[in-house]
Amino acid sequence: MISFLQHLDEAAAQKLDIKQFPHVMKAVSSNARVLRRLSDVLALMNTFVGKDIPNPTYLEDIKSPITSVTELAADTPEWIYELMRDVAHATGSRPAWYSAVDMVGTYPHTVPGKLKKLLAARTTYQRDPSSKKYFDYYIPIFTELEILSAWNETMKGQAVKRQPKPVEDRHAKYIAPMMARADTKLVLDVLTEITEKIKVVYAKNLTAMWLERADHLNSLAPSAQRTVRMIRNPDILWSFSIWNRTNTFTLIPGYKKVIQKAAVESSEAMQKEFLLKNAAKLGNIVQAKNVALNKPKILSLTASRGTYEGDVLFTFKDGSSFTVRNKVVLKMNSYGTFFNQFPTTFHDVVLPNGKAMGLPSEERMNTVFVN
Repeated sequence: MISFLQHLDEAAAQKLDIKQFPHVMKAVSSNARVLRRLSDVLALMNTFVGKDIPNPTYLEDIKSPITSVTELAADTPEWIYELMRDVAHATGSRPAWYSAVDMVGTYPHTVPGKLKKLLAARTTYQRDPSSKKYFDYYIPIFTELEILSAWNETMKGQAVKRQPKPVEDRHAKYIAPMMARADTKLVLDVLTEITEKIKVVYAKNLTAMWLERADHLNSLAPSAQRTVRMIRNPDILWSFSIWNRTNTFTLIPGYKKVIQKAAVESSEAMQKEFLLKNAAKLGNIVQAKNVALNKPKILSLTASRGTYEGDVLFTFKDGSSFTVRNKVVLKMNSYGTFFNQFPTTFHDVVLPNGKAMGLPSEERMNTVFVN
């Protein structure tokens, strides 16, 4: 067997092709979107061999699809449940080989360890004839997934993150003062303009993610659906009104419209939350500065799947200025629930005397910059 480290060495020396992953392709073939993303991510990784990768590109366009492929490929097909029931019926107990490797929580970084466990378990239970089909199914899949895992690690090493500026020592987290009056219309206008532009993209991307997840859940056998709903991951999509709840969960004909509507509603909620958090934060600075503000200028606005970022330049009549970077980051917790984070950072801060202000934390913006 080729070692994990050998895969890392070989990753930069060969081109990936989807034909290298026949067992993985077959395992994920029930979900056309995941299969398509596998093909796309292989092509993308080929283009980044030996090159720097923007961190958002790595996270959203490489790590995310590889994770989707890994999770789906590690799912338990219905015939394994049937085999396990047959063995339990004949012997009175569940086969030991089924519990030898826990397939729950299979992510790219866990693949090498689980492959080792599979190989060891095959040796341990080789005298049990019922185990052969189980190990003959999973070991080729995990052997191929290990290659994807190695490439993911290689791409992760090439991902370039923004270097954070030094953070000053402080004993407690700074909390900005509350706004005293609503005289920050210019701030609110530019933030509204940003969110009006990104919420359409946000809804589109959220729709795509939910559709992909719904199609995957719909493709599962009834026993696997029960595992996902009750044990593994009480996914938020089970609560959506998109299922025929008879003996099994199957998607209703109009499920796409329901998901699209939910995504639009989520994008509206995102906009309100974004404005509530950022208008108050920036409004406090503008108020405390107490100097006429020029019309803020949007310098850039970028969006990828799950991450949206806008840079806005604020200039004042006294010659001071700063750029604020607003972000909306869509995340999913371990329970399948999507939520937003709204990190805001300050950059290129210039004081009225033309000097740059170092360490532009929110606290210093509300104390040093405004004076």
